Amino acid sequence: MSQSLSPKLFVRPDELPMAFLMGPTGLERQQIKRLVEAGGGVILSQPTLEYRDHLIRLLVRTEIPIKKDLDMIDYKYILDCVEDNDLLTNLSDCKVSSHITWIFEPYNPMDILLGNRKWSDVPKKQVGEKVSDIEDDEAGEDMRQTFETEYRHHKANRLPYCKKEQQEIVDWIVKYTAFKLLKGNIVWKSMECREACPLLSPSL
Repeated sequence: MSQSLSPKLFVRPDELPMAFLMGPTGLERQQIKRLVEAGGGVILSQPTLEYRDHLIRLLVRTEIPIKKDLDMIDYKYILDCVEDNDLLTNLSDCKVSSHITWIFEPYNPMDILLGNRKWSDVPKKQVGEKVSDIEDDEAGEDMRQTFETEYRHHKANRLPYCKKEQQEIVDWIVKYTAFKLLKGNIVWKSMECREACPLLSPSL
């Protein structure tokens, strides 16, 4: 940064401070807090009634996004603004990708930051859009039932153990002193894991 930081870098057009939410600890927070406040903005560790409608959540590289009701922005956005001594408009490009399903319709987060729009004004996705999840659940249930049916059929029609398999089973039980596990299917699962018999499956 070749010039001094503008004291209104993080001040909205209505002269209110821009509000950012950030974790309460860490070296990054100390740095960002100093820069944002020097530019007229505020850094919060918890949402407050005064600023909650226009908060932008800042994340550092060691954090995992878990919120789906606030924008999650890479904290380096602040550093870039300070470097240029100008409020950059590419806030959308700085969103942190997450496995959390976003609940809002597409919108411009700059509107939130500048106070032109509240979080409560951003349309949420319709519940009907989750029909695909229900369909996936039903497909998964059908697949599970099919698998169980095929397994029962296989279990009922398997051939008796040959003498070699019987001897391997006895040797395994003796080797691992598994006499108390013969009731139930724990011992059979253990045998399969240790490959006592390649074709072994519970005969219970």
